Amino acid sequence: NLARVTSFASALENGLDTLVGPSGTNLSGGQKQRVAIARALLKNAPVIVYDEATSALDGENERAVMEAAFDNTFQRTVICIAHRLSTIKAADRTLVFDAGQLVDDGTHDQLAKHSEIYRSIFHLETPDPMVESGKKLRQSVLR
Repeated sequence: NLARVTSFASALENGLDTLVGPSGTNLSGGQKQRVAIARALLKNAPVIVYDEATSALDGENERAVMEAAFDNTFQRTVICIAHRLSTIKAADRTLVFDAGQLVDDGTHDQLAKHSEIYRSIFHLETPDPMVESGKKLRQSVLR
C-alpha cells in the first residue's frame, strides 16, 4: 500500500502473485518504480538509496509514494538523488551540486532563502499561478 502497488496489482491476472516477466516487461516504468520502492521498504535496510526513484510517476503518485517512503524510514538513512525538487522537498537535509561540486546544503526553506541555484530550479518547477490561469497575459495586454 505504501508505494501504491496494490492500486495496479489488483487489476493484474493473479494480483500480487502475477508473474510479470523478465525485468518486469509487463509493467510500466512507473509501476516498476513503485514495486522497487515497496521492496526497499519491506527489506527494512538501514540505508536506502533512491536514485531518480519517481522519475516515471505522475505528480500525484510521486507525492503519495515519497511521502509514504519518507514517513516509513524512521531510524534509517535515506539518500534520495533527484532532479525534481518536489521529490526531495520534505528531506531533513538537501545537498545541491553544480557541475559535480557541492555548492549548497540545508533544508528546503533554508535553500529557498539562501541558494540562488536551488531557487532557480524551484522556480522553474513551480508554475506561476498567474501564467497558468492566463491572467498575466491578459493583464499585460490590457496595460
